[in-house]
Parts: sequence; structure tokens; C-alpha cells
Amino acid sequence: MLANTIYQSHKRFTMTLLLLLVAGCFMGGCGSMAPVSNDETLSAKEFLNPSDPHKIWVYWWWLNGWTDEAGIRADLDHMKAMGISGALVFNAGRGDTPFNTEFLSPRWRELFRYAVEEAALRNIELGLNLCDGWNSGGSWITPELRMTPKRTTSNGGAPAKKEPQLDPLNPAAMDLHFKHIMGLIIDEAGDAWKEQYVGKAFKYTHVDSWERGDPTTTANFAAEFEARRGYKWAEPKDERGREDYDLTRTELFAENCYGRLTSLSKPLGMLTHSEAAGPTQTELRDSLRNFGEQDIVMAEFWSRIPGSNDIWNVNMNMDEGEDLSNHEHLKTAASAAHVYGKKIVQTESYTSWGRPPYCHQNRNFVQSFWGLKDVGDRAFCQGVNRNVLHHMMAQAGSGKKPGYLWRDVGFEFARTNSLWPMGKAWVDYQNRCQYLLQQGKFVGDFLYFHGNRVPVNMPAKYLITPLKPEGTDADLINAHALLTRASAKNNRITFPDGQSYRYLVLRDGNTDALTPAVLEKLLELVRGGVTLIGSPPERNFGYEGYPASDEVFEKLRAELWSSSSNSGNRKIGLGRVIWGESLEDIMKMDQLAPDLDVVEDSATAALPESVMSGIPGPRFDYIHRKIGKMDAYFVANLRNAKA
Repeated sequence: MLANTIYQSHKRFTMTLLLLLVAGCFMGGCGSMAPVSNDETLSAKEFLNPSDPHKIWVYWWWLNGWTDEAGIRADLDHMKAMGISGALVFNAGRGDTPFNTEFLSPRWRELFRYAVEEAALRNIELGLNLCDGWNSGGSWITPELRMTPKRTTSNGGAPAKKEPQLDPLNPAAMDLHFKHIMGLIIDEAGDAWKEQYVGKAFKYTHVDSWERGDPTTTANFAAEFEARRGYKWAEPKDERGREDYDLTRTELFAENCYGRLTSLSKPLGMLTHSEAAGPTQTELRDSLRNFGEQDIVMAEFWSRIPGSNDIWNVNMNMDEGEDLSNHEHLKTAASAAHVYGKKIVQTESYTSWGRPPYCHQNRNFVQSFWGLKDVGDRAFCQGVNRNVLHHMMAQAGSGKKPGYLWRDVGFEFARTNSLWPMGKAWVDYQNRCQYLLQQGKFVGDFLYFHGNRVPVNMPAKYLITPLKPEGTDADLINAHALLTRASAKNNRITFPDGQSYRYLVLRDGNTDALTPAVLEKLLELVRGGVTLIGSPPERNFGYEGYPASDEVFEKLRAELWSSSSNSGNRKIGLGRVIWGESLEDIMKMDQLAPDLDVVEDSATAALPESVMSGIPGPRFDYIHRKIGKMDAYFVANLRNAKA
């Protein structure tokens, strides 16, 4: 690792970097990457005019089914002209307008197939959210395949639509749901239409963020529990029993909801990109595992409240008071992509909700692209490399201005917004950043291991403990990816696609209980050359294999740590185990400098918090990617400080 330094002053922004100069500016919220012609993996021509895979997408919001053939053509023409290469069709609401078209009605299916045909003419790819609203379900979900406890629940439509949700722990529920929706759309169109469009212009299936609680059980839960944990199911009476119960539900959720959707889509030549981590932290969610079951990882981030410096939901504190110390959606998604070998980290981008705090006027049409700039740059620094803009409202007919909108929700990217056509330069910037950030591999020194407990989420990289040194980056790995994908190579923890990290770190607070299988894997990695950092676990996790598993646990713990002393440094095979030392001290011991060093002069360092942009965390952020033999850095100044 080479030390790279950025000097930030009131009147200049210069940097000394290896091979690739990262263009920035002294105005707040600025960050970009400059094209380079001395590496064969990058193209200056492609940078200036990125091809379709590198371009942004939009949420194409069919609110109350307000669209028709003329509106579809006009919307798609607008996407093409703006440099948008894909759209996620998202129907919401039962309808309260003259142009209402009921979701999945014969007329709705006709319009959707027409949209696919017209998108194909413009080389635009479409995905479909497989429900009306946010949570998978509908009247066709039979009683035995509904989620337990059976909240008929609001399905998140606009206006809210109350329908049963499918049981995400039972694969038969997703089978029925998929067959009902995709069958209605595809089968009645005939084989010729299917051959021409499905898996091509109609490319993705999608399940949006799960927002209606956790299922407690499923019809075959007892048999699944015994098969996975090795003993008969009974209501848990202590913490270890609860750990096995939660782990079993987590595995079923990942495999039978998100994994099942992927397996059903694949025979059609289709891919998946569900928001598999949801907006809030639930009991049974292993966000990384859920993402790993998808073809494309997808999360979300929000934008500012108009007229204020506050970022909507930057901490994602919706229903459960979460903050960035628990779940940073973007780093969670990026971590999953890196350890599961996914190229694209996609996000529902620039979402907002609610009315401005300063008056009773409608909040729509009061945003600006400048107000999105630093929020988007921060997202790039967390690992995002494809934005799906939230949202472009479908407009029936020719589109009178300001057009049909969802009151108080979202940045209006609709063609009827008079501001939106002026955003072409902003779109070009997004596309160029995405082109470069989709190249090569992420560079981070530290890979934190979450442990066996759920929920599994990555906090903000500057809040995860033990604290990482400044000027370094990190990802998170779950037990599933550790056991199935990690290996030791060149003294690094490495994955099949070449992604690697220098250190494997046990996450504070989550690794006091680990399974023997995990300890065995950690021992294998250390013997192969990996440096493991962290204190020994206190006990065995769950009751799988009990009581013999407790003896195996004690034996493996002794092999790795040898003693329960507060600190130590052991050589085991080609690797080592270190505990009781800070990550910063370990880097110094290994004679390693920070990956990136930001130095401010006294004038800018003394500026008050009032010049900050409302974005939490460091004043400067970055992401480092290795592209062939070249090191590429994206650097963002996340303040509103003026020159």
C-alpha cells in the first residue's frame, strides 16, 4: 500500500496520487475521476460517451397506472435523449384518477408489453417490480402460503392497498407469485413475443424493500430446522436456542425468497436486482446473504429536505431508530458485492419524502441538481456504481406541465419537469463516474467478520469497531461467504474473482459466540497466510452438534489463541493471530502507511460546522479501485466551503 496525499486549501485542490489523477475542486460536494489513456483497460472515448451498461437507470413509476401508448413512447424517448439506459417499472396504488389502470388487468398487461416493445426499439432495458407497491403479495396468495402471523397488511401502495403477503420462508409461495405475475404477462403474449423480448429488453425481475415485519414460522419449519440444525425444533428457552431459531429463519428467507426468485428468473434468461436489505433492520435479515442471492446488488439512499441542510434518511432512521452505527445501506451493499463477486452496486437514488418544513407548499419541483451533487458523490465513495433515479413518473398522453406527480415524494425526473432537461450535464457526470467505478476491483485493507449472529449489516466505515485507521477502507463479510467463498492467497484473504484484503478482523460485539465451523475456517485461513485480528470468542454459537460441538469449539479456540490473555501475537502456519492491539498500531508494526492522507491547511480546517453539507462522517471521502496495473481514486469534498 502506498501513501497518497491530498492537500486541501481555501484556494487550491492539488494531489499527488499514483498513476491516476483524481479530479476534484474546492467547492463543497465535488468529486470526479479523470480519464487515463495509459492503461489498456480504460478508454478515453468510452469515458466521454459511456456505453449503455454504464449509464444510469430510473424508477419508472406507474402511479395508479397513469400511462398510455403515447405517454410510454414519450417517456422512453426522453430517457434515450437524457442518456438513461434502463427503467424499473414500479406500479403503486389502486387508482384514483380518470386514467387509472389496475395492476395486472388486461389493459395493464397490454401497456406493459407495449412498453417492452418500444424499449427494445431504443435499446433500453426494463425491469419489473413483481407487486403493486413494496411487498410481494396479492389476492392470489392462498391462505397456506401467506406470511405468518397472517398483518392482511398494507402493501405500501399509494393509496395503500391491503392484500396478503407471501410467506418468504416457503419456496412454494414465491413459485405461485412468480407464476401468477410472469405467466399473465408472458404466456398470453405467445412464444414469439417471449423469444424476442424476455431476457432481452425485458431483462430483470425485482422485489422491492421488505417493509412489513418478520415471518415467525412457515408450514415446514420444524422439518427444515431439524435438517439444518441437527435436533428437533422446540420454542427456544435460552439465548443459544434463539440463535439457532433466528439463523434458520434467516437461511430460509435468503434461499426461499431472494434465491428462489433468482432461480425462477434464470430459465427465462432474466436477472434479478431486488432491494434485499430493506430500509430497516429486521430480526432475521442477513443483508449480505440476501444480496448474494441476487445477480445485481441493490440498496438505496435519500436526498435533502428542500430548504434545509438535512439529508432525508441518510441514517435510514425510519421505523426502528437505526443510524449509521448499525446499518449503512451503501456499504452493506458494496460489501456484499465484493465478497460475493458481483460487479454492479446499484441504488434507488436521491429519494425523498414529505413536505418542506418552512411552509405548506408542495415539496415537488423545489430541488436542484446542485443539491444532489455531494450526496451522490458520497454514495460513489461507499461503492455505488449505478444509480436508479427515484423517480420518473409515467405521464399519460403528451404530458402537460407540470404533469402528474406523487405529491411530496421524490425528485421529479419526469419529462414534464421543466428543470429536468437541463440535467443532461449532471447525467453525463453520473454516467462517466459509473463507467470508471465499474472497472477493476475495490481496494480495502480490512475485512471485518460479522460473526454468526443476525441481523447482518455493515455500519458506516468510520464507525465500525474496532475502529479502522484514517485513510483506509474496509468491507464486511458474513459467515456464509466466509465459509463458502474465502481462501488464503499471497498472505491475503482472497475471493474467486480476485478481490482480496490484507487483514481479517473480528467485529467487536458480534463475535463473542462463534460456531466450530467458523473457527475451523479461521484456522484454515490463518495457516494459509492470513492475519486474523481479534479477541477469542467466549462460547459456542447455538446448539448445533451439542454437546460434542462444545468440545470441538474449545479445541479450535485453543489452537487459534492458545490463551485467554488480554493481548497476544501468534504465528500459526504462514499466518498469524493478533489480539489486544489497535488496528492503527498493527499497521505501524507492519510498516504500512495509510492508503490516502488528507491534509488541510489551518484556514479550511478551522471552518465552522455551518459550512458542512449535512452529510455525516469525514469531511473528505474516497474510494480506491485497482484497474489492471493502475490505482484509481475517486475523492469527494463533502462540505459547502467556498473558495
